[in-house]
Amino acid sequence: MKRVFIILAAFGLFTFATANAQTEPTQTEADTTMTQENKTEIQFSELPEAVQTGFQDSEYGQWETSTVYEVTTEEGTAYEITVSDGSEEKTLMFDESGTLKENEE
Repeated sequence: MKRVFIILAAFGLFTFATANAQTEPTQTEADTTMTQENKTEIQFSELPEAVQTGFQDSEYGQWETSTVYEVTTEEGTAYEITVSDGSEEKTLMFDESGTLKENEE
């Protein structure tokens, strides 16, 4: 009977420790949160000239813009532009020189 009690107590302690370990944020989650805090909404007209030109010269240049963000990270500044053609929406990432880096649906 003592063994059963000890086994149940150990199992309960293990379960509690595992549950607590899962509720604490990891370093990666904290870094992601920090990155999101460096995102500022701006007007399209506030984009650097190179980014405006890069967007207008891209295949999405005729799409309507809905939001524009300046994103500052440890690697530098990038610009996130959300665009739509009426049936499809995409989020585009441009670097400071106006080069399209990413496009997400």
